[in-house]
Amino acid sequence: MPKRNRRALQALRRIAALDRALSGTPCGTAPGGVLLTGACGSGRRSLVQLVAHAHGLDVWTPRMAR
Repeated sequence: MPKRNRRALQALRRIAALDRALSGTPCGTAPGGVLLTGACGSGRRSLVQLVAHAHGLDVWTPRMAR
C-alpha cells in the first residue's frame, strides 16, 4: 500500500475514534473529551478541529507556563 494511502487510512481511523469519543456511546452516556499527546506536526489538532466543528463544539487548548 502506498505511503499516501496509509496516511489517509490512519487519518480516517483517528477521525472515527475522535467522533466516538466526542459523541458519547450508544448506551446513552454523556459525550467525553480528549487529551492529545505526541509529536508536533502530526495533524492531531486539525483532525480534532474538524470533528469538533461537525459536532458544534469548541476546542480548548491549555497554555503551559513555567
